Parts: sequence; C-alpha cells; structure tokens
Amino acid sequence: MEGIFLFNKPIGWTNKSIVGALKRILQVGKLGHAGTLDPFAEGLMVVAIGRKFTRGLHNLLTDSTKEYIATIELGKTSDTFDNTGTITNTGSDTQPSMEDVRHMIETHLLGERTQIPPIYSAKKFAGKRLRDIATKEGAHELAASRAKQVTLYDYDIISYSYPLLTVRLSVSSGYYIRTFGNDLGRLLGTGAYLAGLKRTRINGYSAENALAPDDLEHTIQAQGLLFGAVQGVGYRYSIKNLAERYHCTGYVHNLPDGSVSFLVQGTLRDVSSFLQFVLPGPFTSRVEDHSFLITKPHELFPEFSVQ
Repeated sequence: MEGIFLFNKPIGWTNKSIVGALKRILQVGKLGHAGTLDPFAEGLMVVAIGRKFTRGLHNLLTDSTKEYIATIELGKTSDTFDNTGTITNTGSDTQPSMEDVRHMIETHLLGERTQIPPIYSAKKFAGKRLRDIATKEGAHELAASRAKQVTLYDYDIISYSYPLLTVRLSVSSGYYIRTFGNDLGRLLGTGAYLAGLKRTRINGYSAENALAPDDLEHTIQAQGLLFGAVQGVGYRYSIKNLAERYHCTGYVHNLPDGSVSFLVQGTLRDVSSFLQFVLPGPFTSRVEDHSFLITKPHELFPEFSVQ
C-alpha cells in the first residue's frame, strides 16, 4: 500500500509507537508523518506511505496551517507548560472575564510573533532534543536561541468558565500551543497550562475523516486520482474489474481535466490489494502521476459503479 493515510491518534500513544504499529499492520517499510503530537495530545496525524508520498511530506512539515482545540486551565502553572509536568497552584485571586481573555489574545497573541519553544520540547540543539537537556544549566538560553516567527491566524473561544478555557486555534507550522497557554496565563496574571489538546486539521486534511485504530478492523476508504493518458483507454472498466475482484465497492469516473478519479471501500486487506494493482493500468494507458488518500468512510456504497 502507498498513499496519504489519515490517522486519529489516541491519547497516550507516541508518534514512534504509531509509526511502528502502522508498519506492522500495513506491512510497509517506508513510512513518515507530518507534525509531532505529544503523548498527552490526540487528533489528526497525516501519515505518508511509500517513497513517492514520504518525499512530499516536506511541504506539510514546513508550510502548513494547522487547527487545534486546546483546553487551558488558569490559576495553575506547569514546568512543561502542559499536563505532564509538575502542576503548581499560583494562588491567584484573579478571575479574568471573557472580555479580558479576548483582549489579551487579540492584543498580544493574534498574528505573527516570535515564539520561544518550551524547554521540554522536541526542538533540537546540537543533535539533542531540548527535553533531554531541560534540567541542565543554560537550557532556557538554548530554548531562546531556537525562537522563530510563527503565526496565530485565527481563534474561537468554544467555552469559558473559570478556570477552564476551551479555544480553537488556527496556527502556522512550528507553533507551540503549550507556549500559547503559558503566555496567556502570564498576560492575564493568573498563570495557566495546557490541560488538553486535539489537532483537528492540517491544511485540507480533517480529523473527521481520520481512521482510529479500531477502524482498521472495519471498512476503510481510498480515493485516487490518475493523471496522464488514462481516458479513452478502458481504465475505468479495468478499475471496476479490479475492485470487484477484491470485493471493493465505490465508483470511478472521468474528470474534465483528463484525469480519472476513483473511490473504493473495503477491508484493509482488500483495499491494500486494490491499490497495489491499480497501477500501471491497461497496456494502452500511461499514468504520469497519481495520488491516493486513505480515510474513514462516511457513506457506504453497496456496489461498484462506472460513472
């Protein structure tokens, strides 16, 4: 199997454990992912399978817009800025209003700014992660040396009842939500830490379409685009025959730009087999490029049709 695979990371899983599990389940060697999620966080991971798709991860890693839902607890701080560290009650009597929260975000945090990564982070210095040297002298200075320009594009307060604030944040690559929570608490005079985090979107990819671990035991979906000399050569009926051979449902149709689009649904094993043999197609065809996206289906098709 190859393609872009949308995975919904559960709380407690590490990125390394997910990559290892998917390699075993999918029986693939080359696999990468865009954007690290800490073990305490959940949500969307974009996983690339196969050399063609892992090479394309660079743009997602360096030039993407990500969306998160963050739960921030005011009145307490954490040495890691999140719920995995030592939590300290600040003893603050201040209970900021909704207007106070909005004012601080819009005045000091919205837009482009220089952000210093947390000292407990995966950011590297001299080949070592900051979290591995966080207890050593000079760790704060090292973190400051890794400051970078990041952007908070937009925000939306989902709920606020002191001390808990739940907010949706749209940010640039490299933005630390933990630092946002810590900075907001400092600005409000209460202290704060990140109590929970869910990533809901990376560019056009949504967590709503992502596969949870249990979903891999049921019906999954693959969408594909084939470019080149693929119309008028019997490719659609070749795809239909292949889908039926592997007990997949869905559809295939020609697009106005000359490409062929298909959607197949079936078990992980059947969809994987379909994708393995859908290229190169009929001997009269010539596929110049292709894309595969593996997701969770929202509508199940009873049969496979040519449209």
